[in-house]
Amino acid sequence: DTAMSMWCLYFYVIVIYMTGKPLKVIEEQCQASITQMVDIKERDQTSFLRIFWQLCSNLMGLSNNTVELSGKVMDEKDIVFTPASHASFLIFKTTAYSLFGRYE
Repeated sequence: DTAMSMWCLYFYVIVIYMTGKPLKVIEEQCQASITQMVDIKERDQTSFLRIFWQLCSNLMGLSNNTVELSGKVMDEKDIVFTPASHASFLIFKTTAYSLFGRYE
């Protein structure tokens, strides 16, 4: 089933982040994975991975605002959320605030 395989691909990217792989490697994997997800029209997985990829871009210093999930990958102001993608967004946004020391 392609939907489940794309979820596995998404979680693979999360796992390589959690195990400490270099952000450049994760960025490359995000790009390759999104291409596959778009090709087979798996919107939920694509949305989740774009949010995470933008977090990684922020961590790499590729965004003008460290805690706003907006940049070359996505713009948080343009997202049409599903309940699940909104939850994912809040998790990664909170992660950005935490990693960049913005606790207020």
